Amino acid sequence: MDTTVNLVVTFYRHRTAPIWFASLLSLLVSSVASSAEVTLPLRLPISVLQTSLNDALGTHDTTPAEIFRQGDCRFIQLTGLKLISVGDKLKVNTQANLKFGPEWFGSCYGAIAWKGQAQFELEPYITPDHLLRYRLLDTELIDDNGDKSLVAEIVWKLVARIMRPRLEAFQIDLRPPRTEVANVLHNFVPESQVQQLDAILNSVRATVLEVGENELSIPLVLDVPDQYLALTDILPAPTETPLSSEELANFERTSQSWDAFLVYIIRNLGLKIEDTDIRIRLLEILLNSRYQVTAILSGEAEQTSGDPTRELFIRAWTDLRDLIMEAGQRGQLSGQLLPYLSFLSAGDALMVLDSSAPGLSIEMSENGLRRLARAMRPMDLDDPLKFDWDLDPFLQDLFNLSDEQPPISPAPTQTVPPSSLNRHWLDFFIPVAQAESAPEIMQHLSERLDPWVPKAEELEVYRILVAALLEAVRAQELAQTKLTAEESADFSYLLSTTALIESCWRQYVQQDGTISHVRSPSGSIGLMQINPSVWRGIFDIERLKKDTGYNATVGTRILLRYLRLHARPIARKTGNHDDLARATYAAYNAGPRAAGRFLNPQAKPRVKQVDGKFWTLYQNLSAGGTVDLQSCSVSAPPTT
Repeated sequence: MDTTVNLVVTFYRHRTAPIWFASLLSLLVSSVASSAEVTLPLRLPISVLQTSLNDALGTHDTTPAEIFRQGDCRFIQLTGLKLISVGDKLKVNTQANLKFGPEWFGSCYGAIAWKGQAQFELEPYITPDHLLRYRLLDTELIDDNGDKSLVAEIVWKLVARIMRPRLEAFQIDLRPPRTEVANVLHNFVPESQVQQLDAILNSVRATVLEVGENELSIPLVLDVPDQYLALTDILPAPTETPLSSEELANFERTSQSWDAFLVYIIRNLGLKIEDTDIRIRLLEILLNSRYQVTAILSGEAEQTSGDPTRELFIRAWTDLRDLIMEAGQRGQLSGQLLPYLSFLSAGDALMVLDSSAPGLSIEMSENGLRRLARAMRPMDLDDPLKFDWDLDPFLQDLFNLSDEQPPISPAPTQTVPPSSLNRHWLDFFIPVAQAESAPEIMQHLSERLDPWVPKAEELEVYRILVAALLEAVRAQELAQTKLTAEESADFSYLLSTTALIESCWRQYVQQDGTISHVRSPSGSIGLMQINPSVWRGIFDIERLKKDTGYNATVGTRILLRYLRLHARPIARKTGNHDDLARATYAAYNAGPRAAGRFLNPQAKPRVKQVDGKFWTLYQNLSAGGTVDLQSCSVSAPPTT
């Protein structure tokens, strides 16, 4: 007799396919006969269901919604509908105003009038044709004193005849999400596997609904033949083996499509969501993904074995799913139930089958990403995978950039290189600059520094000019940012140290007689080493190359954002003020997710080396040391 294994895969906890999971699943499958059940839960936030119920009853705002009226003596008004979960049931709480009685010659004689709280107990269920509906189990009226009204209860039994069909007629059609799951998954498997995939999808069936504190879960069960569950010959054990040159080339080709997909999803979410905290986290998802892509391509990723595109998708999907569910719970997805449900269901199905049925050979293809993106906006004709380097007003808004950007420095009119400036000129310039505003100082200094590759004998003048530029940028940006006095003082050292460790205070380099901007192996640009792939759409890439002042400003804004949003919480948690600078630079170097990496005793040697070098330079500089551009270090602070 066949035995069936019931494997419930909870996606939002799934990050990768670890070897222990592979071994366990292989062991289980080897002991069964033909197939296993894999459960995919559809999750509907209670707040989203409430919005849908408001739509059905017309109870959106604070004004009373008339559910029923027959003249002036018979009516029901509801205000402030709230849907909550209680055990395995749902309850609707609302303020009710009702009157019920006969009307004689324009007057209400003997009519019962009542105001208070009405409660409806609902039982959700799934119909055979895949509709989510409710059964009205009970009703209750409670007056302003918290007591039940016997008179009102008598009337309410009559009124319940009106409310019952309204509540029980409410439905959510789950067929479109189910259809979209199939449409999306078809684009992630080879053509030879489509028939097998359809057989698995056709086996789908709903089981008993589960009512949680913030969501309604609808488990969908799939029968997956055991031939697609075997993992031992398909998933290699995790290793530290670097990607081959061919694998890196393939990843580089697909990373742009992946980034375009992520921008499309985040833009559409952000345009709908107004919650500031969620919008901040949207940008963090994008930045973390971009930092990881950059690390993989530059060979600096901590682990690059396996399929990096799949690993990126799994991590980003986990973050997106949690964020979308939270946005729904906060009431940010009004009127968008089915598109988001289709999008989440398709993505969850993809991840569940990828982890539990690797024999289907699911691939993160461009067509698959494009179809998954369109599940969110099915009527959008734009290509979700369009990739360009243009500035994106929406991404700039997520980064809280003001409309006024630092002015573009005009091309220097002088033909005499800055190296001819002597100390007398410098002594004259600095007092004059002190009387100007920070933007004016930045303009002057950028004109002197663009483009200049200092010779050994010019390094002292160059050092003073760059230090003045960094100070001007710091003054300009801090005027728009709320930092404590202690944070402001520390930020001067943080900015100078970051520029030193990133580029040795250089914007330009000369090679074969040609001057060009400094560029790292990962593609980062200029003085503050801004990576174009990470900051695509947010900052002007061409200006980063040829405008030292703009490059310094961008780096300063990034540092300030990471300090406020990521370093502060870490320093508060550890109680160590020094961690503010260390966490800020860690995030600057490797993304928001890396802000606390310096606290990890198991960090990779390369990470420890980078963080240790920064901290040494920072300490020496804050103790009174001087930047040495000859050795790209900080001279020892003076002894007392």
